[in-house]
Amino acid sequence: MKTIIRIAFEEGVHTNQEYRKIYFSVQKGVNKKSPLSMTELQRLSDLDLSSDYHLNLSKSIFLLGSFLGLRISDLKRIEPKMMSNTGNGKFLRIKNVKTSREVIIPIKNKCDIILERYSYKLPKFTEQVVNRHLKIVAKMMGLSKERQQK
Repeated sequence: MKTIIRIAFEEGVHTNQEYRKIYFSVQKGVNKKSPLSMTELQRLSDLDLSSDYHLNLSKSIFLLGSFLGLRISDLKRIEPKMMSNTGNGKFLRIKNVKTSREVIIPIKNKCDIILERYSYKLPKFTEQVVNRHLKIVAKMMGLSKERQQK
């Protein structure tokens, strides 16, 4: 970037010399990831992967993380004793690993269906395997290459 700006300066395209100052730097490896839209999440939710246990589990983990706003480290720790059922619906009470803060999250229908499928305790999994499976699922859904690099 600095090289292009310098060449443009030398060729008289502009006269700005800010690029020479020490504070001028270009961020490397800017991450332009964007979250899935609600439409894309719905498409993923509707995708029938019941014939492949591992792809279906990875899909479930991703959806739970998206809908509950939890990190993988927290999803791994969900247990039935963390669930409570009040007059206002079901709630998950969990202490975040990273922040050590306790959060209480309402469990809506889609999440409850997923959690119930696994008896409110997800099977053991690794983030790397889930990511590998999600790339396969993204291809099945026809998501663009840029989206798959998330």
